[in-house]
Amino acid sequence: MCGKTAFFVPAVRKHLENVGLPQKAVLLLVSATSHPSEEILKSEDGNIFVKYLPKCDSSHQPMNQVLDAIYYVDAAWTSVKSSTAKKSWKAILSDKGNEIPTDDDDSAPLQRKILEDLRNLDCSGNFG
Repeated sequence: MCGKTAFFVPAVRKHLENVGLPQKAVLLLVSATSHPSEEILKSEDGNIFVKYLPKCDSSHQPMNQVLDAIYYVDAAWTSVKSSTAKKSWKAILSDKGNEIPTDDDDSAPLQRKILEDLRNLDCSGNFG
C-alpha cells in the first residue's frame, strides 16, 4: 500500500467520524504530474476517492472563477454608499407592514424574534 494512501483514507475516515458524517468523500485536486493516480488515493470500498480536475489554462479553473466572483461581490458592496445602507435598514425597521401575524406556522415565533432584533439595532452609526 502506498504511503499516501495509508495516510489519506484513514485521515478522512477519522475526520468524517469525528464530525458525524457518512463515510463518503471526494477530494478535488488540480492535475499535476507530482500527484499520485486516482486509484492510489482510493479506499477499498470506493467511498473515499480523489478526482483530478481536467487540465486547462488557469483562467478557467473553477477556484479562479469563484475567486473572481468574490472580487465582483466585493466591488459591488464597496460601491454601496453608507447612506443607502442606513436608509434601507431604517425603512425595514420602521415599516409596520413587516409585522409577523400570529398564526399556527412554526416559523412565526422565529420571524417575530428576527424582526424584533432588527428593530433593536442601532442604525445611527456609520456603515463605512
